[in-house]
Amino acid sequence: MKEYLLSLNNEIGIYFTILKIFLYFCIGSFFLIILNSIIKLFNFLFSKFSKELLINRLNFIFKILAFMIISTSIGWIIIYIIF
Repeated sequence: MKEYLLSLNNEIGIYFTILKIFLYFCIGSFFLIILNSIIKLFNFLFSKFSKELLINRLNFIFKILAFMIISTSIGWIIIYIIF
């Protein structure tokens, strides 16, 4: 019985490590997306002001936010169903 518990602990440890690496990847990618959006926002603010460009930028930001919310929700649902 003790050996079974030790092997189960080793298997869970591997999955936990994989989950941590995936979580680090997701956090890093979201940070890069946000950083890219901030840089584009500063470029927009320091360039010529155009109403069409402003609408395009806001539309892009809303699409990114919607993507982040939907992908996080789907990931949470999948994790909830599996575990």
